[in-house]
Amino acid sequence: MGEVMYCKKLSRDSFDIYLEKMNRYNKLNITDHTEKINTAAVIINYAIQDINRNVKEVNKLAEKKERRYSTRIFYELVIKTDHIIHSVDQVSKIMKIKNDKNIAIEKFRRIRSLTLAHPLETTRYENQGFGIENIKWCEDVRPFNPLFNYKDKTGDFYMVIKEQGKDLPEREAVSIEKDILEAAKIAIKRLDLISNEFEIWINKQTEFFQKKDIFEGVEKFSNDGEYLEKLFIALKERYPSKVEVINYADGKIVENSIIDDIKARLLLHFEDKKRNETYKVYRNELKTVVEKFAFQLQDMSLNEEIENELRNIFFPTVKNLEEIAEMDLTYINDKIHEYLYNSNDFSFYSIQQRTIRSESELSNSEFSFAKIYDLLEYLTPYFDIDLNSSDRIIAIQYYAALFLLNRKHDVKYIFLH
Repeated sequence: MGEVMYCKKLSRDSFDIYLEKMNRYNKLNITDHTEKINTAAVIINYAIQDINRNVKEVNKLAEKKERRYSTRIFYELVIKTDHIIHSVDQVSKIMKIKNDKNIAIEKFRRIRSLTLAHPLETTRYENQGFGIENIKWCEDVRPFNPLFNYKDKTGDFYMVIKEQGKDLPEREAVSIEKDILEAAKIAIKRLDLISNEFEIWINKQTEFFQKKDIFEGVEKFSNDGEYLEKLFIALKERYPSKVEVINYADGKIVENSIIDDIKARLLLHFEDKKRNETYKVYRNELKTVVEKFAFQLQDMSLNEEIENELRNIFFPTVKNLEEIAEMDLTYINDKIHEYLYNSNDFSFYSIQQRTIRSESELSNSEFSFAKIYDLLEYLTPYFDIDLNSSDRIIAIQYYAALFLLNRKHDVKYIFLH
């Protein structure tokens, strides 16, 4: 019957390291190739999963001492291995890395050409017996058959090769482990070279920006507007992936980032001295975290933890307010964030200018404003919201009131958005 062989799954070690370096590289370096590099990683990831799923199926059959596999397994393994090799090649070209020819990969490419791409015209493998004379073709792929008398019994599958002038075709053995998986493993290992190139580039960029002072000529918070403008320029330059660029049909370009949320709060002042003094507590807490953010940006060590800490201040938890008001505020809080915070309208005025009979007559932003109005009795003891403001400013005051309420009740802030 022939020896039943177990196959080894593809290791993810090189790919996981590559993924980590690639993500860091792409955060620092957005180019025309960024999306292609990301897509290549997705293709490789799926390919590894699909190949290992087939390997698991092969090994289950091996446990039963069975060796006759479905040709579906052959084609899936060949297709997914080809995806890995092709994706690694494409990223290597982008990174200007030249991979040496490899015997196992070249043999796999011939197998792939014969069975998938060019069964009647595989002519680029002279040293493997398939040259420009084009006299050998692949009729079919068949699984190992214990009743057939093969010259080479090592194959899990056999390519049926017809040669011009010969009556009977020959059967060329294809081993899952040696002829397919080995090529995939070599290609995945080549990711180490790309990871190294990513690392070299990252280190150079990091060292350069660490030496470049973000706030040269600007005293810390002496001018909030200028300080934040410097912070945004540095964020865009050092972490371009952190800045969302929107191109409109009319040619207008809008850039959004976490700096917008900081700026909206730090530059907010009120004519009422008492309200301004109360808000100052919220503003100063934010400034403390912004300084930590700026330090990490200068040091090129920006992480998600500091961004979440900022968002905890931007959008504090409603847990305490829910307990005080004795109601579930999840839906209302989401609407305030989605509609009021992102609106520059004046819902306070629009509601006053007409008779409202039911909530169904309200716009989304008006509904959100009305809900804040209903909560004023619980929020005012902590911050007196100025309703004579735009929707966005009212939302920011709502968040300041939540923050001060939570501070009073000594809770740990939870990022909800």
